[in-house]
Formats: sequence, structure tokens, C-alpha cells
Amino acid sequence: MNHSVFFMDTFSNSVSRSKVLFSDECAIYRSARDRTVVFWSKENPKFTQELEHNPPHVMIWADMTLDFLIEPYFFYGPVNAASYSAVLETWLIPQLRDRGLLDDVWLQHDGAPANFALSVRDVLN
Repeated sequence: MNHSVFFMDTFSNSVSRSKVLFSDECAIYRSARDRTVVFWSKENPKFTQELEHNPPHVMIWADMTLDFLIEPYFFYGPVNAASYSAVLETWLIPQLRDRGLLDDVWLQHDGAPANFALSVRDVLN
């Protein structure tokens, strides 16, 4: 049996899907370019092109469960362990508390480095 299928079946039977909080983030860039630039190529996977270094941008982060969407949060500075911990403490946790989910929710993270910082894990624990 496929291990991920087994995990999802076991997970689905033991946790209400309405208590799984999915999160993701997106960067919106402001640049002098007048078009969107996307790079993808099977034929030339090592293709590179010089772009504006660190253009102004805002990071948008949102969470949702099967039952609700938490309004997006806008990071106007860097997203790092300190800023992410602060968002969890001052923005996400109060919203979960208001919905009665604080002690009974599973938070799904992606592979962003800030998600695994000790300070973030301390807040979540």
C-alpha cells in the first residue's frame, strides 16, 4: 500500500477535516517591468536571466479549513522566524481562540525555513 494513502486514510479517520488548518503564502512584487516573467523549460533547464534584485514586494499569508477561511495577513517586511512567531501570537492564535479551535487544530506548514524555527515551534506548542 502507498504510504501517503495509508497516512491520509488513518489521518482522515482520526481527525475531523474541519480541524486541519491549511496555510500558504504568496509574494506580490512591484517592479519596473511591464510584464509577468515566468521561466520553465524542459529543453533548457539551466536557463537564467538577470532580474531586478529584491524588488519591492508584499507577502500575503492565509489559512483555511474545510469550514472557514481566515482573512489574509500581509507581511510588509521580511518573513523570518521573529515575524512569523509574532503573526502566530498576535493574529492567528487569537482568531483560532475566537472560533474555539485553539486546542484542537492541526496546522499544516510548507517547507519555508521560518516554519521550522525553534521560536515558531515554541509558540505552536
